[in-house]
Amino acid sequence: MRRLLAIATLLILTPAVSMGAETQPEKVMVFPFKVISKAGKVRYSKELAAVLGGDLAREGELELVSGGPFVSVIRTRKVNPRRLARIARRMGLLGVIWGDLTQLESGYSLEVSVMGPDQRKKPYFFSTTGKNMEELVSGMRDLAGQIGKVVLKRPVIGKIKVEGNKRIQREAILNKLEMKEGSPFRRSSLGEEIRDIYSMGYFEDVQIKAKETPKGKVDLTIMLKERPSIKEIDIEGNKVFSTDEILDSLTTKSFSVVSLEKIRQDIAKIRGMYEKKGYYQPKIDYEIKQISPNEAKLVFKINEGKKSWLTKIVFEGRKKLSESELKKIMSIQEKSWVWFLDESGQMTREQLDQNRLRLIAHYLNKGFMQVQVGAPRVKIEDGSVTVTYPINEGPRFQVRKVNVAGDLIMPREKMIAALQTKPRTWFSRKKVVEDIQALTKLYNNAGYAYADIEPLEKGNEQYDFVDLTYKINKGRRVSIERVDIRGNERTRGKVIRRSLAIGEGDLYNIAKIEASKRALEAMDFFEAVKIKTSPGSRPDLMDLEVEVLEKKTGSLAAGIGYSSQDGAMGNIDLKERNLFGLGIVANIKGNLSARRNSYEGSLTYPWLFDYPLSGTINGYRHETKEQHYFRESDGFGLNFGYRVYGPWSLSAGIARDSSKLSGFEKVFARSVTDYYAKYGTRAEKFLNISDNSASLSITRDTRIGSTIPIGGSKFSIGSRISGFGGDVEFSRYYAQGVLYQKLFWKAIMKVQGNGSALVETGGSPIPFDRRILLGGIASIRGYQYGQIGPRDRFGNIIGGDRALFANIECLFPVLQQMNLNGVVFIDAGNAWNVENGPFPTEVKAGAGVGVRWLSPMGPIRIEYGWKINPEKGEAPGAFAFAMGQLF
Repeated sequence: MRRLLAIATLLILTPAVSMGAETQPEKVMVFPFKVISKAGKVRYSKELAAVLGGDLAREGELELVSGGPFVSVIRTRKVNPRRLARIARRMGLLGVIWGDLTQLESGYSLEVSVMGPDQRKKPYFFSTTGKNMEELVSGMRDLAGQIGKVVLKRPVIGKIKVEGNKRIQREAILNKLEMKEGSPFRRSSLGEEIRDIYSMGYFEDVQIKAKETPKGKVDLTIMLKERPSIKEIDIEGNKVFSTDEILDSLTTKSFSVVSLEKIRQDIAKIRGMYEKKGYYQPKIDYEIKQISPNEAKLVFKINEGKKSWLTKIVFEGRKKLSESELKKIMSIQEKSWVWFLDESGQMTREQLDQNRLRLIAHYLNKGFMQVQVGAPRVKIEDGSVTVTYPINEGPRFQVRKVNVAGDLIMPREKMIAALQTKPRTWFSRKKVVEDIQALTKLYNNAGYAYADIEPLEKGNEQYDFVDLTYKINKGRRVSIERVDIRGNERTRGKVIRRSLAIGEGDLYNIAKIEASKRALEAMDFFEAVKIKTSPGSRPDLMDLEVEVLEKKTGSLAAGIGYSSQDGAMGNIDLKERNLFGLGIVANIKGNLSARRNSYEGSLTYPWLFDYPLSGTINGYRHETKEQHYFRESDGFGLNFGYRVYGPWSLSAGIARDSSKLSGFEKVFARSVTDYYAKYGTRAEKFLNISDNSASLSITRDTRIGSTIPIGGSKFSIGSRISGFGGDVEFSRYYAQGVLYQKLFWKAIMKVQGNGSALVETGGSPIPFDRRILLGGIASIRGYQYGQIGPRDRFGNIIGGDRALFANIECLFPVLQQMNLNGVVFIDAGNAWNVENGPFPTEVKAGAGVGVRWLSPMGPIRIEYGWKINPEKGEAPGAFAFAMGQLF
């Protein structure tokens, strides 16, 4: 209440703006307000009455009279307005004011009554509310305006004229005014209105004149003097940045009105540009040169100063944490010998403040609950910058006990065991926040949408320990009443609903809501996805609103690339990912290279028969120049996919392929003829064949990341059986797995294994062109593709019916800013014929190094592998290069 009394005194003492000739002020009696607390206790407040009286006094010539001598009149169970009217009449008052303030659970409610001297009339009644006392005081000001207009007969605003504006529109000026035509005139607001218009930054002088009219209204005239417009902007003294670079960064533009606020913002922008370049003491001033009465030239004058480097960071007062530990968490670094690559030695003032907060957070996470880090001090001398952070570490607290209390939905011991904060460890604010989030999520996932977790910390400064208790108020269980979809103009509602993990009637579950959001984002149909909650028709019900912002799902892409296997290549890809708004993916693409030309088309429906079963139909034509012959093939396929559970998925399909082989080299043609002769058949029979097949595979994919996974694994096992009326009968079985593991220094280890087998299932041989060849960037590096496999009696590699190879790679960052990584690898394996034994008799291996760059043109791989045990006459190794392919 002392604050309210101070406010009231200030308001009463504020001089009012007079207008016209002096008049005898009218008198109004204000009684102390009746204050009723939550408990029902009653007291009377002069301060609240003074606040309202002060607002009324500012409305015009008004003298406030205290109702103290007659306070007994209102200290009755029911106030008699007639008695107050008689008091007003005897004392010559314009009116009498009294009120009741009631404290509610949600704030305050004020009811004010005003009675005039005529006891035949009923009192006027006004009310306002506020969530807190500050909001209530603000509402009382509007209340005073209402009383002034209705009871005290204050005039209203008539016409509002604007003079002197030439470039600024009248509507823009009037929009800044609180006072409107027809609203109560409040002379106390004139000063604020002047300040608001002046804050637009377009005027040198602002005046408002008020004039009473015979009709009892007040006309306002706003007289303005505009600042000149900027004809041109010039920059002087700049060497580090070109004039165009600085002009492009400015908010102020030519032919705009001079705004001092914008000029100050521009000076701050220019200073920020220089700070990023290491110029920490530039002097920047401006001058406005008048060219004509309405035009001016703006000149920014820059003294750049000397370039400096951050060479030393000092932690003043540091005792218990090492200097190296603190420097690791900083986003600024002292100048290093590779400063041109790692951006060390540079800083901005914003970064200095951000790193102060980083230091505080780090200390809080290390047990220093009372740490204080002061504002950084900067010392610049001879081109070197020293930044000093003053630190008062305070005592370091250890956690003695951890407990949970309140509404528990699990055994206490199990909940405590799942917390990040453990006894006999340093107190960590970060872990406390994580514990609160984990507990909140635990209760949210059980349907308690309004669960409240409060950490209670009881510290002992004598022994530097703290006992931590999480007090839990679970609230009531909440179910989903409705799920509304918004923003889907093209995508069908059912396409969105079937991706939701939560539906109407389900218990509230934040994990399912988050999973639903991720699933919708993964569809790649939407620019943004928001899932909002709102109260339902009952306290135990909640509505979900799924709001999506659709984006274009059609794309036309073209690109070029190169690989050591296919040579130069170009591609074009036309795709629609949401055909007819049903989530159908339609794709047509073509690839042209020195070695192969291919044309493909496919159609994928992810929910056949409104069931989570995807179906894909595709057709293709390939023209491939193999190492020793030419292949033409075309065909089609039908494939079905089903996500069995979590990361497990199942795939099955049928396909038909027709291929034609031609253009054999003479030496290799003898090998082909000899191969089929072993089976008692002619080679010509298998140069133009059809292959009908069925396939089945199961996959488990838990990889984290896309282009370069940083963890997880992917394992697949499957088979493909040919026959079913085609020209060939054989089967292929395969298993492959890849594992990613984070190592030190942001390095990632990748271990991959792959095994495959071909099996004859009928009377015909396996076509030689379907046999397995290894080598190249996709299997064993150090060898070109097709250089690994069994040789026939002519020395040609004809391929095997078994293959096994493994890769071990270590990927590490070289220049993270450029997404450039280095890689070291070792590959080993071979292809062989089972007739020569169940396992290979020799192993081909290669090891090497390379770089992988996520360039703006796409991923690029450059690798060189050395053969570990090359045969006599073989090249020692081979380059592997690929562009435009995934890693």
